[in-house]
Amino acid sequence: MATNTIPNSMFLKGIGCPKCGSLAPFEFGPVPVTLRVYDNNIEATGLLRWSDEDAIRCPACGHHGVVGDFRWEELTAGEIMRLERKANNG
Repeated sequence: MATNTIPNSMFLKGIGCPKCGSLAPFEFGPVPVTLRVYDNNIEATGLLRWSDEDAIRCPACGHHGVVGDFRWEELTAGEIMRLERKANNG
């Protein structure tokens, strides 16, 4: 079941799981980030960017691939409707 049924408009704009229809969250990696770890806090610095060739995983269903495969802009209108129905119906 999708964890978010509102279309993404910020960091995940145009991204959705092609298997289960989930719109968030997603795991990207590896990405070039430096972590400064304290006993009670973690600070992340670096470029939080990804390309269509970077790895991505959907925690909702475990589907993984590359970001380009998760871009809904490249799906047909029929495929988007199917995924949205699936996301809304679980």
